Amino acid sequence: MATLRKGSKVYIDCSAGLIAGVVVEMVSQHSSEYTGIQYPTSASVRVTSPSRRGYVRGEIVTRPVSRVVPRECIRRRKYSTRIMRYDVLV
Repeated sequence: MATLRKGSKVYIDCSAGLIAGVVVEMVSQHSSEYTGIQYPTSASVRVTSPSRRGYVRGEIVTRPVSRVVPRECIRRRKYSTRIMRYDVLV
């Protein structure tokens, strides 16, 4: 199973489509009351694809981990794109 971590090549899932990028930093803002473990809730991503629809190459954006997908988790078919399961590491 693919894992989302610092340095991973990813796609940002947004209304403009899938925007290519690289994870610069995992931001953990939530900790469990019961276990005390820090869970990543956001990822800072450097955009690597050419400029399009509000994103500029080299720009760093912060998005929730549910909107940042490792590239190997994308399955493209003729009429659809599917996002497969992946793990998130701090």
